[in-house]
Amino acid sequence: MRADQRQQLDQFYMSVQKQAVIQAQVAIGSRDEAFDLVQDAMIKLAKSYLARANEWPQLFHRILQNTIKDYYRKQKVRKILVWWQQEDQTGTASESAAHNPYEQAASEKTSEPEFSKDAHELQSKLANALSMLPLRQQQAFMLRAWWQLDTQETAQAMSCSAGSVKTHYSRALSKLRAELGDFESMLV
Repeated sequence: MRADQRQQLDQFYMSVQKQAVIQAQVAIGSRDEAFDLVQDAMIKLAKSYLARANEWPQLFHRILQNTIKDYYRKQKVRKILVWWQQEDQTGTASESAAHNPYEQAASEKTSEPEFSKDAHELQSKLANALSMLPLRQQQAFMLRAWWQLDTQETAQAMSCSAGSVKTHYSRALSKLRAELGDFESMLV
C-alpha cells in the first residue's frame, strides 16, 4: 500500500467511523462488537477495493451490512451449538440491548446550547424504537436517514431492489412515527 493510499484510506475511515459504529451498535446492541464489525468491514474494504477509492462509500456500506448479517448468522449458529446455555445468552442479550448508544452520546458533555432535554428524550426514544425494528427496516432507515444515501445506493448496500428499499424504509418510518408520537415531525 502506497503512503498516499494509506492516507486516503485513513481519512475515509475517520469520516465514517463514528456513524458506522453507532449504526452497528444499534443493530447488534454491543459497542465493543460494533467496533470490531466496523474494523472488519474496513479491513475487507482495504484488502479488496483499495484501488477503487471513488467507490469506497458505497462499497463500505455494503460490506458493513453484510458483516452485520454475518454476525447474526454466527450468533444463530452459536446458539444452536450451545443450546444448553441459551438461557444465559438470552439474559446477556437483553442486557446488551439495554445499552443505548444514543443515551451514551447524549450523556457526553456537549457545548451546543440547542442540545436540550427534548433532544435527549428524542435520542432515547429513537434508539429504543430503532432497536425494535426488524433488521432490514433498521438497515433501510439508517442508510437513508442517517447516511443520507439515495434509494439506489441503499439498494446496493443492502443487496436488494430499489422497490424493497422503499418498502422497508416506508415501514420503518411508519413504525417510528407511531412509536415516537410527539417527535414525529422531526423524522425524515
